[in-house]
Amino acid sequence: MKDLLNDELLIRYLTETATVEENATVEQWYAQSDENQKTLEQMYFTLQASNCLKVVQSANHEQALLQLKDKLHRKEKTRQRQIVLLRLQRVAAMLFLPLLLLSGWLILHRDEVQAQYVELHSNPGMVTSFELPDGSKVWLDGGSRLRYPSAFKGHKREVEMSGQGYFEIAHNALQPFLVKTGKAFSLEVLGTSFNLSAYEDEDIIETTLVKGSVRLNMMQNSKMVEYTMKPNEKIVYIKNQVLKSTKIITAYPKNDSIVSSVSSKSVTVTTVDPKYDIAWKDNQLLFKNHPIEQVIRTLGRYYNVQFVVKNEKVLNSQITGKFSNEQLSQVMEYLKIASGIKYNIIPATVSNGEIKPEVIEIWK
Repeated sequence: MKDLLNDELLIRYLTETATVEENATVEQWYAQSDENQKTLEQMYFTLQASNCLKVVQSANHEQALLQLKDKLHRKEKTRQRQIVLLRLQRVAAMLFLPLLLLSGWLILHRDEVQAQYVELHSNPGMVTSFELPDGSKVWLDGGSRLRYPSAFKGHKREVEMSGQGYFEIAHNALQPFLVKTGKAFSLEVLGTSFNLSAYEDEDIIETTLVKGSVRLNMMQNSKMVEYTMKPNEKIVYIKNQVLKSTKIITAYPKNDSIVSSVSSKSVTVTTVDPKYDIAWKDNQLLFKNHPIEQVIRTLGRYYNVQFVVKNEKVLNSQITGKFSNEQLSQVMEYLKIASGIKYNIIPATVSNGEIKPEVIEIWK
């Protein structure tokens, strides 16, 4: 009897496409030995697993899942066939149920499972601009990184950033845009333009809103608080609140209108002219009465150099100037004239195969 059967006949039996005579043949063969029973059981499980896979791959998940359930609970045409398939279902249930549950999870989380991520890095001293899948535009400052999905799916558009970036977000009221810089700070927008500076090796995060609206989520006193920014507002947030002393360096240029200024232990909110914070995206450095500590921090990122302040007198200086594609030596000569500082440039070195950037010592 075994030699007369083949896989096609068993499949027709399990899929209810066999004739009455073929059904009787399979049932007679099935009752002959335990080996025959195991063979049919294995084929039954394989077919059900295949159905689950079709559900996951199907574009119409709900309809496919209903069809699968219908196949599992369909009434059999004959009593003998009902008995055989009932036994098959019981034997296969221990293996098939987890597979069915996995299929359901994959359906619900299909977008997450299939999501592919892109991670872009901007080399030190360079500005990189590109467009996200939703049409939003991003500029990354030197030494910055952005991670985002190849396609935005679900109820929000979420990216992760470290460093400095300028964003022009495409409006989508049904899918807010979320930028995460860590567990303690994130911002959410619908359609807006803003600058965000959140370098991992710095203790502060700076956000400047150019237009639109931004909702910030910040950790304060071990709980998340929200703040909705207005255009021309700048927020400086201290990431590590347990620091004994942290200087918040923010320029408020003279002769520019300051509408409001609010501060707490970890947050400073001020109204400023955004052009000073976003000039970098156009390969310009723009300063107006900026503390020199902020100036050298910006120059260090822009030129990929390390500044070493030899004495605190240097920090009493303020700088006004505009730089565009100037060489570092030209910028340092300007700072020397404008603030009276002295400087020494230590060339870049190579140690153990690692390139160490130039070091610029400044004193007064």
